[in-house]
This record gives sequence, C-alpha cells and structure tokens, in this order.
Amino acid sequence: MRKTGLIAFVALLWTLTGCGHGERTDDALVTVDVTRAYPEKRIAIQELFDIEYVPLETTDTFLMEGRVADVGERFIAAANPKQGDILLFDRATGKGVRAINHRGQGPGEYGLIFDLLLDEPNNEMFVNDGPASKIHVYDLEGNFKRTIPYEPGVLLSFLVNYDEERFLAQCTFPSRSGGPQNTFYLLSKRDGSLTGIPIPYERKISVALHGQNENGVSVRGPRNHFVAPYRDGWLLAEPSADTIYLSDPQKGTRPFIIRVPSIQGMEPAVFLFPGAYTGRYLFLQSVKKEYDFEREEGFPATTLMFDSRESKFYACELYDKNYPEREIPEIFQRCLDKETLSAVVLENQELVDASRQGKLKGELKEIAERLDEDDNPTLLIVKYKK
Repeated sequence: MRKTGLIAFVALLWTLTGCGHGERTDDALVTVDVTRAYPEKRIAIQELFDIEYVPLETTDTFLMEGRVADVGERFIAAANPKQGDILLFDRATGKGVRAINHRGQGPGEYGLIFDLLLDEPNNEMFVNDGPASKIHVYDLEGNFKRTIPYEPGVLLSFLVNYDEERFLAQCTFPSRSGGPQNTFYLLSKRDGSLTGIPIPYERKISVALHGQNENGVSVRGPRNHFVAPYRDGWLLAEPSADTIYLSDPQKGTRPFIIRVPSIQGMEPAVFLFPGAYTGRYLFLQSVKKEYDFEREEGFPATTLMFDSRESKFYACELYDKNYPEREIPEIFQRCLDKETLSAVVLENQELVDASRQGKLKGELKEIAERLDEDDNPTLLIVKYKK
C-alpha cells in the first residue's frame, strides 16, 4: 500500500426487535430504535463525570499536530503521525516533558503510528505501527526495549488493556490479505499472537465514504471507536451487526444490546456505537452514514442515554457548566480506558472567541484569558467518578 494511502487511513482513524422504549427483556438485553425521536434531556457533564482542564504548553519542540493518544496518571501522550513525533506532557501542568521520534525502517523504529498506549506502572509505552504489523515497546524516556510482531496484513487501529496478558484490539479496515477478518482481536502482550472475537453479521458494511474535494480523492468515516468499557468488560460494536456484545475476561462474550431496524436494510446506514457506563446511565451514539465532501462535514451523531432505573431511552445533550452553549458529543467517540473516559480537544481560537463573547465561566474562562490563539489546544479530560 502506498504511503499516501496509509496517511488517508490514519486521517480516517483520527478524525439496541421488540419495543423501542429500551425496555429490559427477560434475557437482560436492551433494545434501541436508532430511528426513533426519543424524549430529550440536557445534562451537565459535571453531574456524571469528573473533569479537568489542561492547557498544553507550546514550544518549538512541543507542537501538537496530530491527536491525543492516551492519558495516564503522570503523562498525556500525543502523537504526530506524519512527523513521527511522540510528545509527553505533564498531566497536572500541561508542560512539555519529553519529545520522542523513532521514525524509520530500522530495528526498533516505526513507520506510521496508528495508536499509542501508556503503561506508566511499568514505565513503558506501546506504539502500534499498523502498516508494519508491529508494536514497538519503549520506556518513558524513549529508549527502545522490544518489538511485539503480529499477523501481517491485519491493520489494528486501536488498542486497550483487556487484562494483564492481552490487549483488546480493533481492526477498522479490511485485511490486506483478502481473507476472513474479525473486527476485534485479543492480542498477546508476550508474543503478538491474535485470537479473533467473532461477531456474526450478514454482510460487511463499511463505515467509510469515498468522495472528492478540492484536494482530490478523500476518505471519511465517523470518529467513533467501536469499543467502550462496561464494568469488568468491554462493549464491542461491529458496525455490520445488529447486536452490541459484551466481552468479559472472566465470563466470555455475550449479546448485550439489540438495535432496530437492522443495519443490513438501511439506506443511508445508521451505525450504533458504545459510549460510556456510569452505573445508572448507559450512553450510546447513533451516527448516520452521510458526508458532504465539499463542506467537509457530516456523519451526524445523536447521543442516546439509557436510564436503567426508568428503563427508558433519551436523546441526551451533554454540556460543560463552564461553557453551557457548547454540546460535547466528542466525549463518547474515543474511550481511553476504565479510569479516563476521554480527552476532548478544545481549540484555543474557539475558547478565546467564546470568552470575548461572554460564553465562558469559572476556571475555563480564566484559562481562556491567558491563551494565545495559535498555541497548542486545551484539553478537557473527562474521568469516571469513583
């Protein structure tokens, strides 16, 4: 595959039959109608999650041109795939701590960063070089330690810690070998061996759309990842299936959520992705497969909230009390782990403008008054309440 095609893939990466009221059935499945207009609720994220704001320091060395890859207790890790940079920022202050670049074709070097995972207790980080089907392990000073190769041709785009011995890996794109493919795998941290988690469906439905804009051929897809934590396991949403499954290291994999109507008969397709679980509320997002390539916008999403006490679904708008006019659907698009839900990028230009217009309050207003519009963004880190 040519390098330009791989860059397009990375751009795409980065960028619930029954009553439709969400009633819980005898086998504990939840059913959701992705076409129904559910009653609306508006909730401040502070009522459900803990949050913190972290403005990232900007220097000539620390320029974030990619995305936030992971958030640990000590560090925030950002990756610039085009340049090969890995930037570590202090979690508490946002100050740049270390810039690492091992891009190349030699031993211990990566070609293109698909994902990055911190392991702070062991002073390690895992860098997934998707095109090379390898995970390179470095210490948090940037020194190479070892390589974990996995099956060539399987483009693993997202990793989370499944248990002490395995990663849960998401494969967004078709296998380059052309053979049968699972969307989810368990990957050994020791030797890279893959065990597929089969999810049944009728025919494969791609999340991607192809079109043209002023720059030529373009590929776009929803920003949502297909996995999210739920208690001791992970929710798995195969886009081509009508069931979201729960995979638990101790209890195995079982059906958990049924969506109607079937994805197989929808045009345009409406996908259903997992979001977050708070104990009372389960969040999902329905995303319509539509995109305007000229305007560079699309894949409209609706955040759905299942209230387990009421056994009802709502269309939910979440907002920040310090920025009440802005809806924040991004918090459910890429779940980092069981401690930290997500890191939402708040562009400084947006915050500065909002502050000037009197739209910000409290700590966020104070931060915005100190920002330079061209600096690295401010992160809204969303954490599960303990």
